[in-house]
Amino acid sequence: MGIASLLDYFLPSNCEFCGRHDFFSSKTGICRRCHRKENSSQKNFDVLCKICKEPKDEEECLYCSSRNVFFEELRFLRSRSPFLAKVINRIKFKSAYLLSVYLCLGMKRELSSWKEIPFSGILLLPSTKSKWYRRQNDRPFGSCDFALKRIQKILPCSLVEPIEKISQEKQAGKNFADRFIHARLAFRIKERYKEKLHGNYLLLDDVFTTGASANEISRILLENGAVSVRVLTLIRTEGKQEGFKKDIADV
Repeated sequence: MGIASLLDYFLPSNCEFCGRHDFFSSKTGICRRCHRKENSSQKNFDVLCKICKEPKDEEECLYCSSRNVFFEELRFLRSRSPFLAKVINRIKFKSAYLLSVYLCLGMKRELSSWKEIPFSGILLLPSTKSKWYRRQNDRPFGSCDFALKRIQKILPCSLVEPIEKISQEKQAGKNFADRFIHARLAFRIKERYKEKLHGNYLLLDDVFTTGASANEISRILLENGAVSVRVLTLIRTEGKQEGFKKDIADV
């Protein structure tokens, strides 16, 4: 019996939400009953844009037609729901690592069509650097740490960090248009990578809300030599049509 099996036996992991214990909760932090309940609430859309995966009820995608989209394609594992919002918050603020495993269910299937793409590297979306007096309270792991390990088993390529965030502001709390304005000024290429990138890159993030940061990073990568950028997000917020319409109307 391995160490992991011994720990499961003596310290079983209960469901983070209902407290029930089963085999599923011991591996993912969520019991099978809560998982099935969440799966049944996931929305299914007949038509998704091939690039941004935004639901569309007409030929033209409002997201892609309302701005320059620099990434080749977006893939996501789940659509945002109140339950998944709680999952991501518990990972970030309560260090519930097993829930990171839960968010990666279905990743191998979702990435199957990208296996033939020779990726030059994987990037994590750069985050705001903690100030020196707050670093002792930094989280023990990132929300995408497990996802990164899982991806590297499916698509063997190394982690690269050519982009840095130079803004201390966060996207949270900003309206739709302001997120894109802020993102345009929030990131830059590191000096040693200027005009030295090549090949295809995969950008990984936990939540895709407006896509402002992912789109801006994709633009910077292409500007510095990348051939293409694809985005994988664990959770995607869909149904942003009203934001697109207001954004277009305000221009």
